[in-house]
Amino acid sequence: MTENGLILPSDMQKVLDGMARTFATLYNQFGIGAPEETTTLSAYLYQMQKEIMGDGGAVAGIGNIDVQQQLSTLFGIARQQGRYDIMYGSIFRPFLDVLDNHIISRIPPGWAWGAGTAVRAIDAYLLRANAMHAGIPSKPNYTLTTTATTGGSIPSCGTSPTPPRITITFVGSYDYQESQPCTPVQAASLSGKNNAWSVGGLTGNVPAGVTKCRMYRQILNAGVNDPYFYDGEFSVKEGVAWTVYNTSLVFTKPDSELIFSIRPPVFKQLLIHPETAAIIAMTRLTSPFGNSILNPAISANSLLSSTNVALNPVNLFLGKNNPESSGLLGTRVLGSAYVQGEPRFTNDGPRGIQGFAGAAAVRVRVTTALSGGSAATVTALNYTYLDENNPSSPQTGSWTGSVALADAIGSIANIPLPTNRVIREVTSVTVSGRTSGAVLVEAQRVRSL
Repeated sequence: MTENGLILPSDMQKVLDGMARTFATLYNQFGIGAPEETTTLSAYLYQMQKEIMGDGGAVAGIGNIDVQQQLSTLFGIARQQGRYDIMYGSIFRPFLDVLDNHIISRIPPGWAWGAGTAVRAIDAYLLRANAMHAGIPSKPNYTLTTTATTGGSIPSCGTSPTPPRITITFVGSYDYQESQPCTPVQAASLSGKNNAWSVGGLTGNVPAGVTKCRMYRQILNAGVNDPYFYDGEFSVKEGVAWTVYNTSLVFTKPDSELIFSIRPPVFKQLLIHPETAAIIAMTRLTSPFGNSILNPAISANSLLSSTNVALNPVNLFLGKNNPESSGLLGTRVLGSAYVQGEPRFTNDGPRGIQGFAGAAAVRVRVTTALSGGSAATVTALNYTYLDENNPSSPQTGSWTGSVALADAIGSIANIPLPTNRVIREVTSVTVSGRTSGAVLVEAQRVRSL
């Protein structure tokens, strides 16, 4: 189906994963001019510069001063444009402008989007889609009821077509701070004309921090797993009795007037790869051009909110300035105690280091070949996690089982933890069988590229 409204999360994932794919497969061929680079484009350009310009020491350079002088500035430009941070920032800056502008132009009128902790429109879009950042209200916990009433434009429904299911969400200080939806309820049957549904079941007062109630429903004759679409919203004030808003919580619109591109948030539905987060940050490099080839900076306001970004395995890309430790869940030398890692869950703006929501899944990888004893198996793992019921408050969990782990360096055991969780920390891991060797615990990719 072609949709001209706000881009759906499933389509946004295709766009952002496509960006990540171009980066993951090529960034280490371009490099950033780091001293340890020897076979990147940046390294080859630097070597070419030395051979032509000389290095003031053992390398004399060419003898023609005129050519040297004319090439001198060009080398600076080439080495800048050959860096992956400047290259990808330049290539994808227009792409991000399109996405940001599209989001701002397609959200419903009156939504406050460019404020709060979100650094740009796409950041706010992802925060709303994933519904797991600090500041979002708790999921409404009510048993909703519906009553047939008048004053709307909904046609009669009952046996055929069947009534839709309806739900609500709560909104915090900004419109992207939207909760997960309440448990839905199937609406009452309607007969005659000018139909509507009045919704009840909200008891007590408006919870603290809630500024709006947002309304969603399915279309008529929808199945239990079919999507919910935006019907409308109304402002509320914390501490006020819900009974004050009885006349506001009414569904009156026919299917044709629903906004099909605005759907309720879903916990962790669009966590993105670190490669995508890096590209987005690199579209806002500080002073990337000039007379110097010094490292252009990633500023604090270019880093995406940490709860939008999933961890990668530590042997893959984590961030332009991220050390391996920022993604490491733990290490274990067999025969010694487990050492818990300290993955980064918040951004380090001054140093341009990206933070993460956690790991979508976990694996154990051999870093020193295993030997002695019997065949190795991973038999236990303790961890903390977030889930849809606790989207910003870590809970404790444990796994026991048996997953084989081969001896060779690089061998991997994927641990079958529940897929609806985001793993924050691994507090212990048990590897049975072998008596020597070493392993680490790290994230699996959130999705394959």
